[in-house]
Amino acid sequence: MTVVAALCWGASGVSADYLMEHHGIELSLISFFRLFTAGILLIVGAVVSISVVDLIRARRAGQ
Repeated sequence: MTVVAALCWGASGVSADYLMEHHGIELSLISFFRLFTAGILLIVGAVVSISVVDLIRARRAGQ
């Protein structure tokens, strides 16, 4: 998981540099989209995690 996070971090930095140099996109806009995407992924991860925990509890209660 740490390796994947490091790869994503590095790729996003290179992508941000490319967008700023070749397309003139401002750093504040790139930062907004990075944080927005991270927030959405965090919420989705929390919802999925809660669903998995509920499934495990239901299965244990049925045994």
